[in-house]
Amino acid sequence: MGKRNADRAQNLMKGAAHMRTENSRTRGLAYGVTAMLAVGTLLYASVAGFAQDHQTSAFARVMATKQFKCGYFVYPPGTYKDPNTGKLSGIYVDTLEAMGGRLGIKIYWAQEVGFTTMVEDLKSMRYDAICAMIWPNASRAPFVEYSIPLFYSGVGVYVKKVGGKIHLVSEINSSTVRIATIEGEMTDIIGNQDFPEAKRVTLPQNTDLSQLLLMVDQEKADVTFVEPFIANQFLASHPGSLENIAHVAPIRVFGNTLMYRKGEFELKSMLDTALTEELLSGAIVKYVKKYPGASEAIYLVAKPYAILEK
Repeated sequence: MGKRNADRAQNLMKGAAHMRTENSRTRGLAYGVTAMLAVGTLLYASVAGFAQDHQTSAFARVMATKQFKCGYFVYPPGTYKDPNTGKLSGIYVDTLEAMGGRLGIKIYWAQEVGFTTMVEDLKSMRYDAICAMIWPNASRAPFVEYSIPLFYSGVGVYVKKVGGKIHLVSEINSSTVRIATIEGEMTDIIGNQDFPEAKRVTLPQNTDLSQLLLMVDQEKADVTFVEPFIANQFLASHPGSLENIAHVAPIRVFGNTLMYRKGEFELKSMLDTALTEELLSGAIVKYVKKYPGASEAIYLVAKPYAILEK
């Protein structure tokens, strides 16, 4: 009797241990399945998110359609627009069209843009890039990407040559001085950053830059900031009217780039490669020489290599 009870107790203990083992296995299997499902969900979300981002990128759209949409503004010598036909020309137009040929994509000049809406338009993908003489600056940098420079521009400081109140750059930052600017354009930025005490005579965006010089010539403003190329065109028809008091040391030097939506690294990489080809082949130098006055007023990109002397 005692032996049977002992055997029964031993069997009960074995059964309990077996049940504990089975329960442990069941819980382990459940935990494993749960973990696998969680990992699978994360992977699916990551892949889906990547696919969604890829589908909505400008690069993906360009590669799918073989069409590159350019926003632009008229700014010689980068971009000219024939007032009768609307046909575009200029260093940027030639460069982009040649770049499209190299990449096997069609350049579509979608629309003329305003300085104050460019960044938002890129965000909403109204076009793939700003294809005009964009000067990189820190205020836009958190929101956009820039290409490598096609060439560089210096900015002059233009004042009335005879009878004007300004003779030195150091005299501009005064409440008695009037700066001719265009809303959202670099003249506005330079004025705000360098000469906060001076007054602004602000023209609406997309105003022709020659109007800034005309304001100074007509004594409606005392000073403005433009590239020598623009000023030289104005002075051809208004000889002796204005002078550049920063001809030795420009008040700014900027690279002329393309501008993309923030995060468009695939697009930037592809276009930088094509632009580098054009730079190293000498094509951009050829485009610069094509437009009268351009070669005397801009700075070329230095070659990134040197030839060993024998």
